[in-house]
Order: sequence, then C-alpha cells, then structure tokens
Amino acid sequence: MSIFAFSNLHMNTPHGVQSEHVSGCLIVRITGRDFVTQKEATFKTVANAVKERPIKALLVDLRGVEGTFSFMDRYQIGEMTARHLADVPIGALCREEQLDRQRIAKLVAVNRGANVEVFIDEGTACAWLKKYQDTSPS
Repeated sequence: MSIFAFSNLHMNTPHGVQSEHVSGCLIVRITGRDFVTQKEATFKTVANAVKERPIKALLVDLRGVEGTFSFMDRYQIGEMTARHLADVPIGALCREEQLDRQRIAKLVAVNRGANVEVFIDEGTACAWLKKYQDTSPS
C-alpha cells in the first residue's frame, strides 16, 4: 500500500489539492495547474491544514502539476513557502523536468527561514518523511 492515498482537503479550495495525515506528518498531493495560477490560495489551504492538526513534517507531491514554471513562479513559490510554512520541515517531490538547475524556489524559501528538501525519487522522499513519523502505536 502506498503512503500516497489521499482525500480532498476542503470543498472551497483550489482544485487538485488532496491530503492525508500519516503518523504525525501531512502528505499533500497537488495536481493540475492551480498550484501556479492560484498560488496564494493553494499555500493558504495547505497552511490551514497544518494549523488545524500540528505535524512534524510536510511532504508535497508536485508530480501532477501540469505545465512549466517561470522564474517568477519559482520565486513566488519559494517566498510563499517561507511565509506560510516555515515552521515545519518540507519535502517537495517533483518530476525531474520540473526542476531548474538553480533551485530558485528552494533557495528563496531557505533564505527566508524555511527548511526545504527537494526530491525526484518517491522512495527517497518517503525515507526522508519516515525520519519525522511517529513510531509509537496509536
């Protein structure tokens, strides 16, 4: 069974945002294009989910986001990551073609105080997340 089994966050959120709480962590899958076209709403949705139920780490699966990212998209994603999610370690799981060599979003987020790791391999992302998961029986 994959840890990537999801449910919708809320009805009035950007399309394509789903989440699942797993052992004290939150896994969010983002699909479609709203992550880019409705950045602020998407980040607020994820931040609200984190506030409603405190977590030890956040893994965001961006492999389903369609299209390309401009330099400004990447810059704004980094800035919003730090503004809305700086209090929790964040892993971003991407497709290789979604990455840019300069890692602009990560650089901007880290320079503003966020703790961000970027992965292109699901197994590596899951291993990172396991470091934060509760291991005590529920």
